[in-house]
Amino acid sequence: MSDDLVSRLIEIQNAHRWNDNQMAKHIGVDRSYWVRVKSGERNPGVKFLGNVLINFRELKEEAVEYMVNEAQNE
Repeated sequence: MSDDLVSRLIEIQNAHRWNDNQMAKHIGVDRSYWVRVKSGERNPGVKFLGNVLINFRELKEEAVEYMVNEAQNE
């Protein structure tokens, strides 16, 4: 489940007072994609996770946990 990862990203967004457009830029995705992930309408994809690993290294554990859980659910 992406809840932990997305929750941490939202915490970072709020701590920096970034709007959704700014956060999406930091993640490296479109604003609409970030908003859908943030609201739970969409799960993070490979590009999203890769960009999180590159741009938010402190979230490595959450990103890897998400990927492992997704692989187990296939």
